[in-house]
Parts: sequence; C-alpha cells; structure tokens
Amino acid sequence: MLLVEDDEQVRVSTARGLEREGFEVDVSADGADAIERFDPGRHEAVVVDLMMPGASGVAVLRSVRERSDAVVVVLSGYGDEVNRVIALELGAADFIAKPVSARELGLRVRNALGLSAPPGVEVLRFDGLELWPARREAHVDGRRIDLTAKEFELLEHLARSPGAILTRAALLQRVWGSHAGWQSPATVTEHVYRLRQKVEPDPSNPRWIHTVRGVGYRFGA
Repeated sequence: MLLVEDDEQVRVSTARGLEREGFEVDVSADGADAIERFDPGRHEAVVVDLMMPGASGVAVLRSVRERSDAVVVVLSGYGDEVNRVIALELGAADFIAKPVSARELGLRVRNALGLSAPPGVEVLRFDGLELWPARREAHVDGRRIDLTAKEFELLEHLARSPGAILTRAALLQRVWGSHAGWQSPATVTEHVYRLRQKVEPDPSNPRWIHTVRGVGYRFGA
C-alpha cells in the first residue's frame, strides 16, 4: 500500500504497525509527491490523510480513481459528515476519523480489499462480528470492542460452539473453572448482559448471543 501522511511521527509509527499487520508499505509525506509515487501496478491500496501539503487528500483520491481501481482509505482529524460524504462520493472505500490504531486500520483496509487475515492468524467471523483469539480482540463491523479478559473468554467459548445450547452451569465450569457450589451461576448472567451491551447493535434483540429460556445460551446469527 501507499501511506500518505505529513506528520512524521504518525507516518513512521503507522507504517511500522501496518508492516506488523502483514502489509508492504511505501510512504509519502506530501500529497503532490503521493500522486507522483502512486503506481497502479504496485499499490493495491492507498491510505491518505485528508489535510496534506502539496495536494489535498481529495486530490490524491481523485488522481488514484482516474488511474486505478485501488482501494483508497481516507484518514482525517475532521470526521464531520460533509468530509465523509465528499470522500465516499469520490470513491473512497472507507473514511476513518483519527486517531486510529494500526490494527484497526489494517483490518479496515483488509475488509475493503476483501482479504482474509494474515497467514497463520486465526479469525472467527460471524456476519459482522470478528474474534481474533491470539490477540484477544473482538471487532464489530470493523470497530474494535473493548472487552475484559473474562468477557472475551466467554464470547470466544460461545462462538466456538455455534448453535449449541450451553447451560449457565457448563459455562461457569468451562470459562471460570468453577461450579455452582463455589460461585453463583448469576455470574454468567451478568457477564452475558455486559457482553450484549458491548457487542450487540441492539442488546434487547440480540444478533449473536441468544437466551434459551430456563436453560442457558445459544450463539448464532
């Protein structure tokens, strides 16, 4: 990809982070230079800041669109609707407000490119929900969700048995290493409630974590 960012510290740290995510990254600190450096045969994606010296991010986007179907992701410290609409109307695949981590940026670029995770990295995907067990990360529609360690373990355990009905007692044993004689099954109920508040678009009408009344829970779209 070609990363276009005028702030040297941000440019260096973002490029290194994207390389750790498995991307090969060329960099440019100037919009006009980026237009010159962009190679349709080399760059499958362009990540460009909106406010750039030399030429704006919009100018870079226009130039890329005229020459290639490469994915363009626009970054900006100004996430207002007008800038988002302009960028998307001109053909940007995504518009991301700063600050953004290299992991999330890499994920958004991969999604735009229709790529899977880097080789050897396990990802569990369920209609908008993605779990990265090795990193203990959860993403909903490309957005990273902040989960506690136990919340992630519970979600991962449910997700690894889609369609299965898991009782509170079973979850208490498998996730907490406990049982009803030591710890109340209400612990599971409370953690499921917290999970839904964080990952479900509509917690009152869950997409993934369903209650089986009087029994336990079932995971599945």
